[in-house]
Amino acid sequence: MLSEVLILKECPKLLELPCLRHILYPQEQDWNIDWFPKLQELEIENCPEVLSLPPIPWTRTLCSVKIKHVGSKLVEKLEYSKSSSGVALKIVGKEDLHSLCQLLVFDKLKELQKLKIEKCPSLELKHLVMLTSLKELIAKRPVALVGPIGDHGGIEWQHLVEHFTIISCGVSGKEFSQLLSHLPKLSVLVIVNCENITQLVVGVDRQQTTIEVPSSSSLDVKMEYSRAKGEKQKIVEEEEEDELLGEEEKAAEKDDGLLVLPAHLYNSLQRLNINSIGRNCMVVPPLHALQALRTLELDGCSLPSYSSSCHPFPSTLLELVLCHVEGMETLEPLSNLTCLTRLDINDCGDNLRWEGLLLLHTQGQLRHLVVCGSPDFFVGLHPSPGLKDEQEQSLPSSSKLGLLMTDDVAGVLIAPVCSLLSSSLTQLFIYGDQEVGHFTKEQEEALQLLTSLHELEIMKCYKLWCLPAGLNKLTNLKLLRIDSCPSLQSLPKGGLPISLQGLDVRNCGSMKLKQQCRRLTGTILEIILE
Repeated sequence: MLSEVLILKECPKLLELPCLRHILYPQEQDWNIDWFPKLQELEIENCPEVLSLPPIPWTRTLCSVKIKHVGSKLVEKLEYSKSSSGVALKIVGKEDLHSLCQLLVFDKLKELQKLKIEKCPSLELKHLVMLTSLKELIAKRPVALVGPIGDHGGIEWQHLVEHFTIISCGVSGKEFSQLLSHLPKLSVLVIVNCENITQLVVGVDRQQTTIEVPSSSSLDVKMEYSRAKGEKQKIVEEEEEDELLGEEEKAAEKDDGLLVLPAHLYNSLQRLNINSIGRNCMVVPPLHALQALRTLELDGCSLPSYSSSCHPFPSTLLELVLCHVEGMETLEPLSNLTCLTRLDINDCGDNLRWEGLLLLHTQGQLRHLVVCGSPDFFVGLHPSPGLKDEQEQSLPSSSKLGLLMTDDVAGVLIAPVCSLLSSSLTQLFIYGDQEVGHFTKEQEEALQLLTSLHELEIMKCYKLWCLPAGLNKLTNLKLLRIDSCPSLQSLPKGGLPISLQGLDVRNCGSMKLKQQCRRLTGTILEIILE
């Protein structure tokens, strides 16, 4: 049979795939009959009596496999794809899946680049090392991580996986630390809701081959660990012992939730995401040693208290996202992030204040700013000669900020702030302000200062019944979006600017508002009412 595609759907009485016995027991088959020798696509869906499945991939001609809602107690869903962009595999397991080799032919997966496993047993070390092309590994609710960690046949092993995501796993800090020590090329690390990991430590790599020793001339002298002799060797051993057997390392050995990032990640890790929303709030120490880090996202974490002169994050950061983070009072500890282009702050406490923002804004590269859930953040922000800080008084009134999202109309729509942003701000999102019912005259006048604005969006302001007057003066405005503002009654006084190309008023229940919008048909390119 020369079929290249086999699709089986809605077959409630199908007990077995026609090619299965040939695949599983080829020695028992008549080799004059070759079942599907060029099969490229296999799809099985809603066949509840199909209990046995072929191992994937049993032939190199396979390019696509989709299996779901079958009777097998091994797998809930399986997707395999091979294309010019690479080979990817996704598995959602069931209760009888005790080993991934029940589903997979690992010696035929050497080209696999992306693997996502969910509700599956641990990926055995002997199988992991066979996946020599694997670049991205995602493990969601696995029974265990990779195990057992250790030598592979008496040989120290490494894997060149670059992206690693772990979600809702009961892995211990010690086990995870051991695994990371074998991943020298890791550039992206994502940890989500792993409740047994409670603290992060920037550790020291036991395999580090060069270390720095201060000489009498105050110059750093590099010594190879394996060749160092005499007194210098003694100094090196003492310093390394102090570091490796410090409090963090001792605690890690006791397996009390410490995750140690090994030293080789200092120059490879470019993105770190930690989400610990749940029972345990992960404590995150200073990360300035991670000199390759470009993106950092922390959600549900705790930071130690920092003075304004202490900088917990590396100056290489381009994007910083902080959600439900405890321990921050001002933005002054971020003042070293002069390369930062994006800063998101969501629900980081009522006491978080703006101090330090102007340094980022005027001396840095900040282009994207989100501040929500900190109601007093903008209080007292007046970038004018009246500032107490002499350094901030001397800052130039330049701005690169193009996008601002806030839930605080009163804090942002003041003349000094809008004057500072007037030349750069193109997108303003007002999201979830539960206090604003209408805009004051001062706020309307401040908004009119944003002459570069292209997009204005107001969302989930449930008490808002009146839009700001004077929107027609925003002569560069292209899009006005009002979403989920059920109290809104009408369009603003003075009308809309002639530059407007899009008007979106979905989820706003007033019939009067919708009628006003319909009358604008023909004058505005696109109008969305629902």
